[in-house]
Amino acid sequence: MAKTDLPSKVKELLKKHDMLVESNFWLHAQSGKHILSHKACEQLAQLEKITFDMPVMIETDTNKGIVAMTVQGRRGTMTEWSVGEASPKNCKNSYPYAMAEKRAKDRVILKLLGVHGDMYSEEEADDFSYANMTPAQRVGAMIVGHQETIRKSKGDVEKIAKAIQQAQSEGLSEQGQEELFNYACKFCNMNELYDALN
Repeated sequence: MAKTDLPSKVKELLKKHDMLVESNFWLHAQSGKHILSHKACEQLAQLEKITFDMPVMIETDTNKGIVAMTVQGRRGTMTEWSVGEASPKNCKNSYPYAMAEKRAKDRVILKLLGVHGDMYSEEEADDFSYANMTPAQRVGAMIVGHQETIRKSKGDVEKIAKAIQQAQSEGLSEQGQEELFNYACKFCNMNELYDALN
């Protein structure tokens, strides 16, 4: 996903902490939502001095793998709370307590930073998680993100080449790179792009 595609307040927040790197966020192709990694949420909480009260359990059934809790967080004088839930209906993870906590805390972090709704945590839904994607889905998500960058480049060969080089540095397979190259040729001259990449 192109960094410029991020909502401006999310982009500024990540830039402020030198976290505007594509390993911290991606575009969830199916929903079109911007997703922030759990690790990045935790880093932002620490950097922005967000603290949490002890969670309040709403429901726990270990045998059924059901956990629901509320979590309240603070950032200066601001206070926000959210519910974190994990059950077999919404979680494939074997650790429902940890998942419920992550979901609640990540939502609170994003609310306190004023970006929830513009950005979602990867823990908010199993299908958002980069970690839960199959290798093919990961490649697909990476390709979709870089295709968006290429599409918005307005035919600028240098920008298109940089998008492809970024995909290479992120470990996109040769087959994925070829797919990206072929897509890019719709927007610029193939020979010029080949020269820019070599």
